[in-house]
Amino acid sequence: MRDSSDNQPIGTYSNKVLCDFFTTELTILSDGNVTTCCVDCRAANSFANIYTDSLKTVLRKHLQFKEEFIYTPQKHATCHRCLETPGHRYYLRPANNDDELAMFVGEEFLPSQIVLEVSSRCNVRCRECIHGELGYDLSSVRTGQGGRDLDLEYVADWLRPLGSQLKSIRAYNYGEPFLNKNLEGFAREMTTRIPDIQIGVSTNGTVFLNENRFDSILASGLYHIVVSVHGGNAEASRQYMGSAYPFERVVQGLKRFMVKKRQTGNSLPVVDLKCVLFRWNEGEVELSSFEELAHDLQVDIFHFTPTGGVSGTKHYPPGSDAWNKFLKSGRAVQGDPYYISRIHPYAPVEQGGGSHCTK
Repeated sequence: MRDSSDNQPIGTYSNKVLCDFFTTELTILSDGNVTTCCVDCRAANSFANIYTDSLKTVLRKHLQFKEEFIYTPQKHATCHRCLETPGHRYYLRPANNDDELAMFVGEEFLPSQIVLEVSSRCNVRCRECIHGELGYDLSSVRTGQGGRDLDLEYVADWLRPLGSQLKSIRAYNYGEPFLNKNLEGFAREMTTRIPDIQIGVSTNGTVFLNENRFDSILASGLYHIVVSVHGGNAEASRQYMGSAYPFERVVQGLKRFMVKKRQTGNSLPVVDLKCVLFRWNEGEVELSSFEELAHDLQVDIFHFTPTGGVSGTKHYPPGSDAWNKFLKSGRAVQGDPYYISRIHPYAPVEQGGGSHCTK
């Protein structure tokens, strides 16, 4: 299982930190490549491809990668980078003892959650996003045969062996998922096959500019749509989303969508308005402005989440006493209590700027 050139003695662990991503989910990129987690934006950890590997083969390769994570983590740049600052990563935790490490390494993995990069394309120019770093073209790091958009019909068939073991699908990663025109059809097929599955999407909201798509979204079975606008007005929103972001039109389109959702009597999808906290939108005036917008739109849920990095919030940095106090106040996540309990057992905390979650 380990590289024959590795001099690490059998039974000696180079890394004694566990990563929750290895026990919870698989991430499939837009070109079909499979990687370890959503943190791996550059696909450095890709170890298989769904267009050439069966689910059984992918799970076997995943087990091999997990062993390397413990024995030779330096082989994988993305993992090594996370392990340099494990205290800053919510998904890492120290193992209690060698028995726990042995169990982690050897335990077979059957994922209950799949992350799908439905599309690697994006139509918004967000500040500090990986798209900007790569000239708004992910083709240099999405080199599998599948291209910019996942073949969702193929994915649905590829996932069949998981059956009802599959509890949720996060149908977004780097890119705007609604640019894949087959998203709603895929969601309908999966929710028909597995009625209790929860499929979530995170969008920049531009899909709401197209009212012709409202009916297909409402009929899709999508459980959760996060709409990221990052501010209560155009000025605050465009600080991150870019000067061309059509904030006013997105807001008006979302308002019409919420009206139609109520008129049709649909409880789903749950619409969750999102504001990542940066240096420019963390003041009381900006916080209140976002809350007022959410109330005006009558979305089901709205939430704030902190981020780090150069542009990250200074008042409420991730993991700080100030953020924890804000979290405990009940202000971080507001809206329908039932859906909050199902979607936000705790407010999501971002670990650095420019992540996929700050779309």
